[in-house]
Amino acid sequence: MALSTIHSYLLSLIEQSWHFNPTLQRVIQQKQLDPQAFPKFHFCDGQLGRNGKLVVGADPSLKAKLLQWMHTSPVGGHSGRDPTLKRLKQVFYWKGMNKEVQQFIQQCTICQACKYDTSAQPGLL
Repeated sequence: MALSTIHSYLLSLIEQSWHFNPTLQRVIQQKQLDPQAFPKFHFCDGQLGRNGKLVVGADPSLKAKLLQWMHTSPVGGHSGRDPTLKRLKQVFYWKGMNKEVQQFIQQCTICQACKYDTSAQPGLL
């Protein structure tokens, strides 16, 4: 029950992000007039998607919430860049996602403090 409340809250924030993005507004209007326009996008039941994923507008606070949810929650478990990116890409789409995930994880204090050492072992002296 709590999961559906969080889901509807995030969905309403995502829908609001479309209204402040002129490019996505144009895509939505064109899809309503001509379903063949913008073939990678689909607009069904009031939801804008791209290749089966929910489109997120250019709202930095919303993206930060989604990154926080997929990376620092018990589901994410501070699992690193690639697993976090994979989980996000399964559900959401936004332009520049790869770069934003990398920056978010580089700024995560827990990940940086607990990161394992990747340097080579020193040789014999």
